[in-house]
Amino acid sequence: MKEKILIVDDDADVLDTLKFALTMEDYEVLTATNGQDALKVLESAEIDLVVTDIKMPVMNGMELMRHIREFDTEIEIIDLAGHATVEIAVEALKNGGAFDFLRKPMEDVNQLFLTIEKALERRRLRRENKRIDIALKASERFNQAIIDSLPFNILVLDKSGVIVKANRTWQDFVSGFGVIGGNFFEICGSRIDDKEVISGIRSVLNGEAKRFEKEFICRLSCPEKWFLLQACWLENGSEQTVISQVDITRIKELETRLIHNHKMQSVATLAGGIAHQFNNALSGITGSVELLKMSSSDADAQKWLSMMESSSETMIRLTRQLLSFSQQGRYESKILSVNEIIQDTLPLLQNILTSQINITSDLSKDIRKIKADPSQLQMVLYELIVNSIEATKDSGNIRIESRNTAGAYVSLTIKDNGIGIDNTIKDRIFEPFFTTKFQGRGLGLSALYGIIRNHNGQISVDSEPGKGTEVRIVLPAVDDAPKTKHISGHQEKKTGKTILIIEDNTMNMRLAENIFGRFGFHILKAEDGTKAIEIVKKYQDTIDLIYLDMILPDMGGEAIYPIIVHERPAVKIIVCSGYSLQEAAEKIGVTESDSIEYIPKPTTPSMFKEKLKKWFVMGNE
Repeated sequence: MKEKILIVDDDADVLDTLKFALTMEDYEVLTATNGQDALKVLESAEIDLVVTDIKMPVMNGMELMRHIREFDTEIEIIDLAGHATVEIAVEALKNGGAFDFLRKPMEDVNQLFLTIEKALERRRLRRENKRIDIALKASERFNQAIIDSLPFNILVLDKSGVIVKANRTWQDFVSGFGVIGGNFFEICGSRIDDKEVISGIRSVLNGEAKRFEKEFICRLSCPEKWFLLQACWLENGSEQTVISQVDITRIKELETRLIHNHKMQSVATLAGGIAHQFNNALSGITGSVELLKMSSSDADAQKWLSMMESSSETMIRLTRQLLSFSQQGRYESKILSVNEIIQDTLPLLQNILTSQINITSDLSKDIRKIKADPSQLQMVLYELIVNSIEATKDSGNIRIESRNTAGAYVSLTIKDNGIGIDNTIKDRIFEPFFTTKFQGRGLGLSALYGIIRNHNGQISVDSEPGKGTEVRIVLPAVDDAPKTKHISGHQEKKTGKTILIIEDNTMNMRLAENIFGRFGFHILKAEDGTKAIEIVKKYQDTIDLIYLDMILPDMGGEAIYPIIVHERPAVKIIVCSGYSLQEAAEKIGVTESDSIEYIPKPTTPSMFKEKLKKWFVMGNE
């Protein structure tokens, strides 16, 4: 685009000459014969340079320059002055803002071209500087907008620790008393107990270190918060240090909870091991007590044996609690109400609830019963409510509902008004290992999905970003008094009985020998799985019954059971274990055709007798 020059002179010859000469130099030239006409041209066209005579009718050059400066301070001006107006031209340079002046008549037109080019070059530089200045300010606003959008504190300190830049998150955090220009150490020093943080920041400011990083507790906030502080020396010659403070309070809470969960898992494993050992020891005690009661008619002895039996029952209850705590009795289904699960679960959440979370429940009074493992269902409900608490950012509403639904089903619904779930990930939430969290907090929806499916139920999620989430669980309803179903085979009356006792515990082996000996069994013994398999394969006569302990030193009952069934498909089996009935059946792979009964440890002679009556004709033993 051609640069525009306005020539203002009342001499027509001067106008024509200058217009012709400048047009030949590829400028766009406009003309005016006086100051007023020149102002009209300036209003209608964007002029880069004005070449004006000083003395003109209507409005002279000095007055025109004042108007031009009021109109646009960046238009360059060159004065044309005769010999009599040189002093005025010099005044125009000083006070009128003119770039230069030329004398008339002009003897060297090249001087005119050179002066005009210099003036236009200065205008170009001014424009470029202005453009750069605008770009720099826009860049500064953009950079400030970026750091303002960051969810953590950003500070820039000079060498003495004065805050020269800060983002909005920091200003909101300090609530106005840590404004730009304040000294960081005076503002925050007394609120940071960790002196290593203060000395670390100073080491970076002094150039002794390029970077410093430390977790610390800041008492500037209420309640106190954990921060990860990073100080980094800026390698741009400014002698400034940028500090970032990331709020890691939630991560610390999760870390503490994770450590607690690991500890609890370790304790649960230990509890399960102790419970199994207790069961072995208690089997010897309870079995011996019952045998003594059977063989003694002394009233005084019977009294003391009853006291021993009562104490044993107390220990049995404690052992069952340990097994339940260790989750080794999982999927032990019972007939129950989902309302009971809800009412038992809500108190467990008190330690993580804040006063800003409102949990309400709307439970159907005539809710139908379901068949479920209460501990597993409680775990599912607990995790879903925890997810809702996180989704509401510790401030919101959570509603729990139970309803009878169409058909023989019961629904359990958890609603929250939290952040919701984006449509792009909603279809993936039940995938294993998929999470939107930095660190998983609980079972995860894939695990919850598996638990509900194992209860023949369905779980669904309805959610929209910003509108909250609704999780709905549907479980089959059952009658209050279901028929009891055993996993044992058909009854078969038989005499001439042989039993193989597979038990590694010496006391329990001796007790089993005594019990089955009293019942008239011929006894074979195996202290481990290897010997048991050898007897099953090589014993020439019939084995009518096998006593199988689930835990042996060389292999588990789940490894021995398939071999027994394969080698002796008609044999009756009593599984003896501290595991629950369902878990024991699942571990060994029981089928409907198997002749198997389950006896939980600790065992007693009467428990064996009741099971044996299903298969054999028992005498008066």
